[in-house]
Amino acid sequence: MEKEQFYLMAYAVAMADYDRALAMVKELKELYVTTKDNTLASIFEKIEKAIIHRKNKEYGKEQELWLEISELATNWDNTLSVFAKACYYDAIADSDEDDEAKPLEYHKKVKEEFEKNW
Repeated sequence: MEKEQFYLMAYAVAMADYDRALAMVKELKELYVTTKDNTLASIFEKIEKAIIHRKNKEYGKEQELWLEISELATNWDNTLSVFAKACYYDAIADSDEDDEAKPLEYHKKVKEEFEKNW
């Protein structure tokens, strides 16, 4: 996996450009479906669903999927696992907008996740 792809997807999600993020995921999914890599194809399907949940502000469902994706990717691709973990923290931050301190705490975790692993 190319880190740049995940940076672009993360940026698109952070900027609430969900259609762009979904287009990127679909491209990656098609690439791995054509190479017969069913594990990665299913991970990208889950990423697609997580972004749709984010778009619909269904943060609980989104968080569950990002954790699942992170676990699935742990033994497969570290870049993908880090991306999923960072998205998980970002989903928590967005779901707790009522508490001003909590989003900052989780956005810091997102940054730390990217910095320590990339």
